[in-house]
Amino acid sequence: MSEFEYDIIIKFNSFRDLNTKDGWKILYGSKGKEKYDKSKENKCIIIGVTGNKNRGKSFLLNRITGYNIQSGYLHTTEGISSNFPNLKDKEGKSKNIITLDTAGKENPLLEPTNEIKKKKDDKKKDDEIRLLSRDQLICEEILADFIMQKSSVLIAVIEQLSYVEQIMLTGLIERLKAMKKKNNNKKLLVIHNLNNLTSIEEIDDFIKNIIKNSLTFELEEKPYDKFNKKSQPKNENLVYYQEKNDNVDIFHIIMGNDRDEKIRKYYNEPAINHIISEITVAHQEKFNLIEEFTEHIKKKSKSFLEEGNLNELKCVDNKIYFEKPREIKLKGINSNENGLCNFYSSTIEPPYSEIIFKENGIFYLQIETELFGNVTFNESQIENNQNDFLLIISGKLLPDEDIKDYTMEGTLKYNDFSLRIPINKKIQNSDLNQCLIISEIKEEKNNIKIDLNYGIYNIIFKLKAQEHSENDELNTIKFEL
Repeated sequence: MSEFEYDIIIKFNSFRDLNTKDGWKILYGSKGKEKYDKSKENKCIIIGVTGNKNRGKSFLLNRITGYNIQSGYLHTTEGISSNFPNLKDKEGKSKNIITLDTAGKENPLLEPTNEIKKKKDDKKKDDEIRLLSRDQLICEEILADFIMQKSSVLIAVIEQLSYVEQIMLTGLIERLKAMKKKNNNKKLLVIHNLNNLTSIEEIDDFIKNIIKNSLTFELEEKPYDKFNKKSQPKNENLVYYQEKNDNVDIFHIIMGNDRDEKIRKYYNEPAINHIISEITVAHQEKFNLIEEFTEHIKKKSKSFLEEGNLNELKCVDNKIYFEKPREIKLKGINSNENGLCNFYSSTIEPPYSEIIFKENGIFYLQIETELFGNVTFNESQIENNQNDFLLIISGKLLPDEDIKDYTMEGTLKYNDFSLRIPINKKIQNSDLNQCLIISEIKEEKNNIKIDLNYGIYNIIFKLKAQEHSENDELNTIKFEL
């Protein structure tokens, strides 16, 4: 694929690129830099396209915007790839648009340098593959999250509604619901790109038997909007589908094989015109793509980094980079039953419970945790924040003396462990009708008690605290210990 079929490409494909002085390169197409600079000055409607690999995302953007992005199984979108077209609304007024396109998810794991294949040690080879996979999955998740956060209109392109696509849609809707709670209304257009069906009759049967019977959503038929006289569908009964969802505006639109003239005129042309009509009435805002993406990475960095952050990232017109290149250590990543991704640390995070008790007139905090094996503790850290204290209890857990640094993901882990425990400064005990105001937490000497039979460790801290009754009208935080 030619890199310059887009106005701008941010080549965000791997965190390993931050090891070099070039970082993530930014490329411009013909007049791309000029269009980008202009886009920063005017309000725009931001369209984000999401979906798995090879679902027809770039094809759809071509039909909407009039661009000629190469699409198909042999062409892959890189990083964040954007264009800056203009679209006309029903009244013929021109609207500034920014499109955000990516390769999507489920991309093959590739290693162009073949360095991993050359390794003779199978364990090192497996470790490198695991890290490469982690890098790619986190990049895909960050791109998907950026598009969802920043888009006024989110377009999800799917094919024949597989179970995987049902899960993906459920995850999208759950995230959009969460965003709506923050007064960030968005519109979701679900495009059913039935490219493999070869006739209008097959598409009609698919709608009747699959889409209307899906357990994922309940649909209501709506007539296509009269965008203009030419776009009015010849079949007056042709409809799109609005999902019955009180929290998110969701529209399902049917498209078929665009190479078939009958399908193109019957389904696709009315669908494209309706999509444009939905886009051109969406929210507009000023948007600096490069700066917004850089800030998004910085903001999210604590969630996917093992340590530190990316606040030192710099952005200029041709790259996003570190002035001093550095290696990035990423967390693991997995997804739940709705396809929503979670990051997890390769550092062990054992379960724990908290107890506050009083002995001889002194309050104590007891942290109880379960650790099996040979355990060594570091000195605890105590951070004093505005509304709480943060206890950091860390150390190393080894299965025996012969193994010094071993981690097995997905089962019991042996390696560094860390507990980060927030303790509110105002704790209310509803049973005793009392509130405890904590002003200081100190680590006691010899404060670790062990029950080796059960692998239970109790770490004791001394509290400087005062008791108050509820009648004192303190702004307390209810917190059961």
